[in-house]
Amino acid sequence: MRDAAQGDLVVLPVSAARLFKSNQDLQAMFLKFSKLELSDNIRDNGDLALHGQIVMGILDEAIAMEQPFLEAVRITLADRFNDSIAQIYAKTICYVLQEMEDAFNESE
Repeated sequence: MRDAAQGDLVVLPVSAARLFKSNQDLQAMFLKFSKLELSDNIRDNGDLALHGQIVMGILDEAIAMEQPFLEAVRITLADRFNDSIAQIYAKTICYVLQEMEDAFNESE
């Protein structure tokens, strides 16, 4: 399948195909994809591949949000923002992003 925006061929990454094929709960969450033939050719399903591409784009954006998140905290807390608060929120966002990455990597 070609990505309409870029004209590129969209193929589901191997790790995402494995995750989807091996996880019945995940299959059930996506009714549109739950009836797919879970063959080795699942990576060639354009709709599933495009969905995977969108999800990965969102994850990339989430990872890039560390600095904007910390800046938003600084602005929101204003004069209550200090080095201790900065460290707490930096650790928190790093933890959340690491958990997201770990969950994705466990699926491989």
